[in-house]
Amino acid sequence: LLGVIEEMAIASTIPMPRVLLLEEDTSINSFALVQRGEQTIIGVTAGARDQLSRDELQALVAHEIAHIANGDAAINIRLLALIQGFRWIYDTSVAVIGWPFRVFDSFKFAFFIAFYLTMVFGAFFVLGLFGVGVARIMQAAIARQREYLADASAVQFTRLTSGLIGALRKADAFRQSRGRQPTKVAAFMMFVSPYRARTWLFRTHPTIEDRLEAAQAMTPGRVRADSSADDIIFSRSTA
Repeated sequence: LLGVIEEMAIASTIPMPRVLLLEEDTSINSFALVQRGEQTIIGVTAGARDQLSRDELQALVAHEIAHIANGDAAINIRLLALIQGFRWIYDTSVAVIGWPFRVFDSFKFAFFIAFYLTMVFGAFFVLGLFGVGVARIMQAAIARQREYLADASAVQFTRLTSGLIGALRKADAFRQSRGRQPTKVAAFMMFVSPYRARTWLFRTHPTIEDRLEAAQAMTPGRVRADSSADDIIFSRSTA
C-alpha cells in the first residue's frame, strides 16, 4: 500500500502524504483530507487493501491523490466547517428556546418565556436552518463535479481505466451488501458514498453508473457518441 501511494504521489508531483489504514473497516473505501499546516492524509480501509487488485488499488489511491493535488481536500474541509457553523447556530437557538420547558414546572410560564426567547432568537433559528440547507446543496454540487475530476485525474496518473472501473464496481457491490458504514458527516469525502440521498440536490457523488460511463469514455481508442439536438456526432476519445 505504501509503495502504491508513493508511486501516485510522484506521478502527481505532490509530497508523500501520511497514510491512515483503517484496519477494522472491511469495506472498500478511502478518503483524503488536509490538516492544519497543510499536512495531507490519505485513509484507506483494510477491505480496499485486501480485496482490490494492484491496478484497482492504484486507481483508488490515485483518486484520493487527485483530490489533494486539485485542492478538493482543502475545499471539503472549508465546506464542512461552514455547514457545522450553521448547524451550531441552529442547535444553539433550539436549545435556548426550549430551555424554559426544562427548567420551569409551570407550562404557562415556560411557554411565555419560550415565546419571548423565540422572538429574540427566532432569527438565529431560521438563519441556522436555512444556512445548513443551502450549504449542503452547495457542498453536494461542488463535490459531484470534483468526483468526476478526481476520476479523470486518476486515469491520467495510472494511464489506464480498467483499474478505476474495477475499483468502482467492487466498492459499489460492497456498499449494496450493507457492510459497516462511516458516519454521514464524513461520507461526502469517501471514494464512494455509502448513503443514497433522497434527492439529487443533496447527493455528494455522481451515481456509480455515471462514473463508470465517464471512465469508459476515457478508454484510449473508444468511440463515444455525443448527441446534440437532432444530430449524433461520433468522436474518438483522446484521454
